[in-house]
Amino acid sequence: MFILNLNFPFSEKLVSVIDHYKNKLDSSIPAVLAGHLTVTNGIFSGSEKRAIYGNDPTVLPSQLAVEPFDYVGLGHLHRYQNLNSNGYPAVVYSGSIERVDFGERKEEKGFCYVKIPEKNRCEHEFIKVKTRKFIQVDVKIKGEIEQTEQIIKEIEKNNINNSVIKIVYHLEENCQDFVNIKKVQNICSKAHYLVGIVPVYKISERKSREIKPINMSLDDLINHYIKTNQTLSSRKEDIYKKIDLIKNKLSEDQL
Repeated sequence: MFILNLNFPFSEKLVSVIDHYKNKLDSSIPAVLAGHLTVTNGIFSGSEKRAIYGNDPTVLPSQLAVEPFDYVGLGHLHRYQNLNSNGYPAVVYSGSIERVDFGERKEEKGFCYVKIPEKNRCEHEFIKVKTRKFIQVDVKIKGEIEQTEQIIKEIEKNNINNSVIKIVYHLEENCQDFVNIKKVQNICSKAHYLVGIVPVYKISERKSREIKPINMSLDDLINHYIKTNQTLSSRKEDIYKKIDLIKNKLSEDQL
């Protein structure tokens, strides 16, 4: 099977454009490369997945960290990161200055302050900014009583004032949902925005039936069925008695 990767020629073209213009720069003057693109070992915000796949054309850090650039400032990925921390120049995503989704709720946000006092000498500092908090409240509901109170108790453990909040509650298997959504919404009134109150239902696994040979006797089939169903083990004697009654009844009917 042949797979055509259309991103590769785009990536090669992008690098050739950078090479073309860098060769026109005055090597005695500090130079900065700025771009909105994806670098192969860049980490997506809110995830540890690296940007080595997807629909974006990607480039290597080594293709950007080249002379005569003294700093490479990038946009696209929302997390602050220096992809050439052991070399020169720095290849830096300053990241977004605000959180965009809940995948970023634990990340620091800010901007980069860059100083280039002279050629081949550059320093950058990540400056943190105060951002609105994103709070996700996860609740494992126990039982069908006081479900709403369980959620409220978890919410009150957080300072939700002026924050963006999301409630996710997990229900046990075969447990009915009795949560009072209106009451939970009222508790969240101090928040800047309530994204949602999301129930997560635990789905019971469906066991596949075993296939048994058609030449097994009725007694063998019944014995096997009882052995493989733990809930029937305590009722085994009663089941055998009822089966004997049925057999006797069938025998009498045939006479």
